[in-house]
Amino acid sequence: MEDSRPDCERVARELWAFLDREVAPATVAEIEAHLERCAGCRGHFEFEERLRRELTLLRRVHPSPEELRVRVLAVLRNASADAKPGVPKPAP
Repeated sequence: MEDSRPDCERVARELWAFLDREVAPATVAEIEAHLERCAGCRGHFEFEERLRRELTLLRRVHPSPEELRVRVLAVLRNASADAKPGVPKPAP
């Protein structure tokens, strides 16, 4: 089985966007083709997909308090704004 490091690195970088269906159709096709031929990346994908599914189920059974959700979103907004110099932080 061929191990193509740049493809593996790209799949690892884009895996969550792929799982969230936030990548272009051409990228979906490329990642799917890579997963078919790369057992290592396929194992990583299967683990992350299973983790995502379990977290979704847990969230339905034990929903987060609204206050926690608001705090997490605020932290993410601040981190995103801090990562982009010159871009104003969004209002909460």
